[in-house]
Amino acid sequence: MSDSLEINQWLKSVLTAVLKHPALALPAIIQAKLLVPNNWIKKYPFLPLPDKKWIRFRMETAYGDPNYIPDHDEIAQFLSWTKVR
Repeated sequence: MSDSLEINQWLKSVLTAVLKHPALALPAIIQAKLLVPNNWIKKYPFLPLPDKKWIRFRMETAYGDPNYIPDHDEIAQFLSWTKVR
C-alpha cells in the first residue's frame, strides 16, 4: 500500500471519529501531540505523523496485521479510553 493512501485512510478514520463524536477532539489532539516526534518538521513528508515503524508494531500487536487501519469506531473507542485514563 502506498504511504499517501495509508495516511489518507488513517486521517479519514480519525476525522470521521472526531466529527461523529466532537467530545473526542481534545483527546485526539493530545494523542497527536504524544505520538508525533518532536523533530517531525525535519523529515519528509514534513507532516506531523507518528513513526511508521511504531504504528506498524502497534497494529501487529493489537490486530495481528501490521498494515491494519482501524475504522472510525475503533479510533473513537481508543480516544474514549484515553479520556478515561
